[in-house]
Amino acid sequence: MSDQEAVSAAGELPSQKEQYDALREGKMVGFHCAQCGTDTITPKARCACGGPLSVREFATTGRVETFTIQRVASEQFLNDVPFAWVVVQLDDGGPRVTGWIPYVSRKEEIKIGDKVRSTTSYKPGFMFELVR
Repeated sequence: MSDQEAVSAAGELPSQKEQYDALREGKMVGFHCAQCGTDTITPKARCACGGPLSVREFATTGRVETFTIQRVASEQFLNDVPFAWVVVQLDDGGPRVTGWIPYVSRKEEIKIGDKVRSTTSYKPGFMFELVR
């Protein structure tokens, strides 16, 4: 049984919590529409085109498409500023996802095109680390 089949064996699409649990196990789980071919990380019941979704496991690596350095953050991230808020294009043709890279305080420490990989976090959302 493939990882994709194992995740969707119950026949239901995973919730956001289940996605984060999978990420803690080193898996980036999202959705694929067979009708239009769209891939997404966002939990939803159907694709925007109306097509049915199936579970797909994406690469946990990618490249930085754009970023900003956050120096002010919500209470949840108050002790983590500054950090880089990034848009990452996942490898293997996966979707773009947003996330954060801790310990980045200056724009000189990161650049568009940098290789990143997802890593586990106790915080919500997708946390990445730079691959040097």
